[in-house]
Amino acid sequence: MNTKLEGDLKKIDNFLKQRDVVLQRRKEGDLSLDSLELAQKILLINPDVATFWAFIKEIYEHYEATSPGMEKLIEIYKKDRAHVEKCMGIHPKSYYLWHHRRWTSERTPQMDWKKELKLCNYLLTLDKRNFHCWNYRRFVVSQLKLSLKEELDFTTFKIEENFSNYSAWHNRSTIVTTFKRGKEMEEKEKQQEKEEQKEEKKQEQVKEEKNKKTEPQEKEFTFKFQEEFEFVQNALYVDPEDQSTWIYLQWLISQSSNEGKLERINTTIQVVEELLEIEPKSKWGNLTLVFLLREKANKVDDEEKQSNLRNHAKEIINKLIKLDHRHTNFYNDFANSNKSFL
Repeated sequence: MNTKLEGDLKKIDNFLKQRDVVLQRRKEGDLSLDSLELAQKILLINPDVATFWAFIKEIYEHYEATSPGMEKLIEIYKKDRAHVEKCMGIHPKSYYLWHHRRWTSERTPQMDWKKELKLCNYLLTLDKRNFHCWNYRRFVVSQLKLSLKEELDFTTFKIEENFSNYSAWHNRSTIVTTFKRGKEMEEKEKQQEKEEQKEEKKQEQVKEEKNKKTEPQEKEFTFKFQEEFEFVQNALYVDPEDQSTWIYLQWLISQSSNEGKLERINTTIQVVEELLEIEPKSKWGNLTLVFLLREKANKVDDEEKQSNLRNHAKEIINKLIKLDHRHTNFYNDFANSNKSFL
């Protein structure tokens, strides 16, 4: 028999034996620290088994119920973090592993969130697109209450390392969304203040004070949103074939407020057309131009202009099919998904 095969069979047999022991412990309700050690040991063989993580959770809940004291809780969760980090080295994209990490982090007394952030940043140097780590990092950032600017700077750094880092672009979208939501909240607050002013004249002073506080925030948001378009446009010129940047640009356009959106669309169309003069065969550049033409058509009332935009978009699709006939079905599907426009 093949030596490698023999070795693999022995590993499988060893795993199954350990599995049966752990499952029997759970069936018997054995929530001892000895059972914890056995469950952690088998997870070092395969960290992607939800049952074992659930068993460990039950053991910790039982242990906490015995009121061991803060020092012992800190110690046991410190050991757990070390164990999880070993598991990360084996299977860094296990859903159950990252869920467990968050669950224990929330329960750990005097949790060192700064150290946890450093761990996330380190793991993202090993795998820039590990969306599990990105998701967990957002949770850690929320605990540290880092500023949006700090997070924006971090995603800028990660994107400039690799413009194809889709996870970093997605993280950036959550930051822009937070900015946008903040502006909307400010507008609602202003409206509420106006209504209160009508009811009581005394609210006028409160309204003025709040306006002084909110005005700089609104200016900061407007500046950031414009700056964001400039950042994306620069990224397009660096790597015009990268899909992530084009998708993010389309998303950013969709987030634009109605006021001034047409002007932003026209500006972006000009940028994309200039880039396509340099890279006329850019698949995602051409598809994004179709997207922009559709968005523009939705903003104009003139039927003749809408028709011209539609015809231009159809020409782009036909051009792509000729340039890239192997993906004809993809372009046809794209056209069908935009049937209301094309």
